[in-house]
Amino acid sequence: VTLEVIIRPDAPSIIGNPIICEGDVLELSIEHPSATDLIWTDPLPGSGHGPQLELEDIQLSQGGQYGAYAENSGCAGDTAYVEVVVSAPPLLDLGVDSTICDDGPLHLLLDDEIFSGAEWSTGETSHDVYLEEPGLYHVTAWTDGGCVLSDTLLLDVIDCDPEEPTIFTPNGDGFNDHFTLYKQGVVAQDVKILNRWGSVVGLLRSVDDSWDGNNYITGTPEPDGTYYYVGEVTLMSGAIAQKKNWLQLLR
Repeated sequence: VTLEVIIRPDAPSIIGNPIICEGDVLELSIEHPSATDLIWTDPLPGSGHGPQLELEDIQLSQGGQYGAYAENSGCAGDTAYVEVVVSAPPLLDLGVDSTICDDGPLHLLLDDEIFSGAEWSTGETSHDVYLEEPGLYHVTAWTDGGCVLSDTLLLDVIDCDPEEPTIFTPNGDGFNDHFTLYKQGVVAQDVKILNRWGSVVGLLRSVDDSWDGNNYITGTPEPDGTYYYVGEVTLMSGAIAQKKNWLQLLR
């Protein structure tokens, strides 16, 4: 009688990253030096033989303990286990494409309680950046839960404090009939127009307001001459800019 002794294999090693983001591909493999067969078990009993396990578009419900064992000629060894953790991807949103004034940078900040690391197209690897130049910016951020996300932002930078006009001609010819402060980058304004005696003759209260050369109370035309405006405007960056200058009215 010939007696064949089959050596019971040890538990295999399960290789791969078990921490994964929902929707990604789970890739695990089994390593064993001498097994004739490698079998996957929990939580997928009968899922298959072979060293590779690949699950596309993994869902939260598929997290848990995954097992595999080695077999030699029908003699099964101990099962090895790995805990697969599937995390829901967080929201990564840099916001809508933005326009900022050239008086200060745009500050973008990622939540460091959600994202464990980040890499910006500027080369920076911090959770926040200050952007001053126009262009298309990109960030890739990742979590401890295995999620890797990205987003882009198109940034435009404008001059919000250019030289204002100092002469206007409200004569009804359809050209230069209204005095208007430069509006680009301005979200609010509160400006008074005064005559040479300090009386208020015009008001610019909303961004769309302009002065037609008439007294804002009586509606009567103001005479040719020098006027003054004083007040402040609020820029889209939140900064307050003071406005004070003279203005020539010529009909």
